[in-house]
Formats: sequence, C-alpha cells, structure tokens
Amino acid sequence: MQEAILLSSATLRKSGIGLETDFAAAIPPVFADLRLIEQVIINLLSNAAEAMEETAGDKRIQVSVSAQGGSVIVKVSDSGPGVPAEERRRIFEPFYTRKPSGSGVGLSLCRKIIAAHAGTIEVSDSNLGGAEFTIRIPAEMGSGIR
Repeated sequence: MQEAILLSSATLRKSGIGLETDFAAAIPPVFADLRLIEQVIINLLSNAAEAMEETAGDKRIQVSVSAQGGSVIVKVSDSGPGVPAEERRRIFEPFYTRKPSGSGVGLSLCRKIIAAHAGTIEVSDSNLGGAEFTIRIPAEMGSGIR
C-alpha cells in the first residue's frame, strides 16, 4: 500500500495536490496479492487527480487504513467534484466512463480485483467535498501479506 502511495506522490505534488495518509497502528493482516491491491490504490489516486484537474482551490487526497469488524478498511477521499448519486450504481460497470478520453475499464477492474479478495468497494461523498472510495477486505487470522 505504501509503495502505491509513494509511486503516486511525486505526480500528485507536481499537480499541486496535497496527499495525507492516516494508517491505524494495529492493522490485522489480510491474505492478498499485494501488487493487485497496489494497482487498485494507484488507479483510485490517479482518478482522484484527474477529477481535480479542473477544480479550483484546495486540492487534497486522503488515504486512510483502519480495522473494523474483522475487515481492513481502506478509504481514498478527494476534494474534487465527486460522483453524482445517480451515477454511483454504474461507475463500476465495464466501459462506463465519465471522462472524455476514458475507457471505462479502471474502476471495473478495481471492483473485480477487490471482489477476488472477498472484499467490496463503494463510492460515497467525501468530507473533503469530492468522492470517497471505501474498500473492505476481510482480515485473516495468522500471518498474511500487508
């Protein structure tokens, strides 16, 4: 997870986007393909940055990781324009896009990757004013990949 953030941070800085992280001290392990989970995070960070290209004012992304009820929760929030409520059901459909040059594959692939890890991904309003993507992946007992 931290590698995905590190890979994206330079690009975000160049775009004038502030990146804040909040990782809980005690996160249980999950059995996951780390590279696939990193790809999901990179995609969400990239989408957030693209959404804020035309946004004036404070441009911020927050990434938080916590544990709740037997799951690891990852939230990626931004201060962009958000996702209209009427589009939230379709945003994860293959080939659905809101971007003029988008393919509509990224979020669909993210959902498939998270589902392959017995998890869920949802979008809602962010406290920052934009979108908040919430990923829930079941925690595993014993050792796993973080």
